[in-house]
Amino acid sequence: MKPSMLAYTKLILEKVSFNRELYEREYRKALTRLSPHEANMLERWTRCQRQQLVPIAVVK
Repeated sequence: MKPSMLAYTKLILEKVSFNRELYEREYRKALTRLSPHEANMLERWTRCQRQQLVPIAVVK
């Protein structure tokens, strides 16, 4: 069975969560490609995941 675009997007976002800029770029790109309903689901999923993401250390 072919995975949904939403499931694929979540997988990609989990893999790039180490880099905030890349994560945000992929997130914005996904919002343009998903249906309005899926985009809403992705927004809710992202809010829940923010608490679990590892903060990026600032290198000076």
